[in-house]
Amino acid sequence: SSDLEMLIALLKAKELFTDTLSTAYADNLYLLGIHYNNRALYDDAIETFNTCRRLYLRIPEQRKAARAFYNMGLAYYEKKDYNTAQYIFEELLSDAFLDPALHNACYLQLAHVENATKGIDEAERVLELVNIYLAGCTTEKERVPGYALKGIGLYYVHKNDSAFAYLEKAHRLTDDLSIKILAIKGLEWVATHLKQYQAAWNAELLNKQYQEERAKQLSQSEITQIRLEHNDEIQNQRYHSKVSRIVFTGISLLVIVIAVIVIVIIQRDRRREAYYLQKYDDLIHKQIS
Repeated sequence: SSDLEMLIALLKAKELFTDTLSTAYADNLYLLGIHYNNRALYDDAIETFNTCRRLYLRIPEQRKAARAFYNMGLAYYEKKDYNTAQYIFEELLSDAFLDPALHNACYLQLAHVENATKGIDEAERVLELVNIYLAGCTTEKERVPGYALKGIGLYYVHKNDSAFAYLEKAHRLTDDLSIKILAIKGLEWVATHLKQYQAAWNAELLNKQYQEERAKQLSQSEITQIRLEHNDEIQNQRYHSKVSRIVFTGISLLVIVIAVIVIVIIQRDRRREAYYLQKYDDLIHKQIS
């Protein structure tokens, strides 16, 4: 896929940078972290975002550093380290350098954390955070992730008609599998509660289909391919670098040897010339005497 090809290209590009304290290098790491997240390589994503965040702070690029921190929070959430994710999103709400859209998105992510950790027990809090998020959105596309979670929250508080409307809208308006899975799961719950068993069955089948598609996206064979291609590239670069060093060393030694030979020959010729000149002078002095 193009996403996989981009990830491999970024891994190769990372090895080619000579200036690892530049904005361009940090930008490469940031994009690499995004693709690690897309591929569910969350530990790699966290490490990469943390590194590029430190680089951005040194450069300094505070806005980019805040964006990297936000994506690091997403990786912690997907890794199910909810406490760390919550800490990051709460910290970012007081970060003046965070982009307004991402600042608003922190409320949605905090709602996800509440839903993942407490579920129905914090339904009102989930709805409160989602409503803050939706109020801050400027386009329908931005609202779609909020619709899915709001539908879940409304289901928790037994407002099933409204829940169905939000969940159906979220499912219909997005191509993001994560949002589709959340929405269709909620639709299955609502349909079951309303005793619409055929609709619940259809939702369950769709959920399985989406889960399979998601699993295919994150297939271990592709992740292994990334690792192998990355390792092969590094080994090739090391090999070429080693060959280049050997060739350079050989040429340098050859030049030194030739230079030494030339110097020896020149010194020998000079000594010979001095010797014969001295003999000639001696002969002249002898004849004069």
